[in-house]
Amino acid sequence: MISNLIKLLVLFLVGWLIYTQVLGRGTEAEKQQGAELIENGKNVLSSVFGIISNEGQKFKDGTYDDAIDKLGSLLDDLRSKTNDSELQAKLDELKQEEERIKKEITEVKQDETTAARPTTDPSEKEAKTEKDLKKLTEDIQMVLQLMSKK
Repeated sequence: MISNLIKLLVLFLVGWLIYTQVLGRGTEAEKQQGAELIENGKNVLSSVFGIISNEGQKFKDGTYDDAIDKLGSLLDDLRSKTNDSELQAKLDELKQEEERIKKEITEVKQDETTAARPTTDPSEKEAKTEKDLKKLTEDIQMVLQLMSKK
């Protein structure tokens, strides 16, 4: 229902812009509003593109390397501080996941630096790696909560 309403609104806006900007119809105030809407849309799209490229640059610069290293050392510390075998098993799983993510980050960087054409889109790999990193962080938070309860 809401998605249909949003689609209808977007369709209305596009139609209104075509009417005022392309066909040149409507009052001067409507033409001015249409021009402002187009300018604001350009600004929003350029901002979104800037954010995306900035995140990609952070990935390439190694920001995520530091984060994954800190998570790895946190996992090691947690494992040394608990005697619960169930929690240690979970921490071992998380450590394996951390190692896998490290490997993915290294592969993405190697794909970007090699002249050969990558088999998959690097941005897809980056997005998947970021998602995996967030999931690992959430899992570590869950383990911390379990440890605080015990």
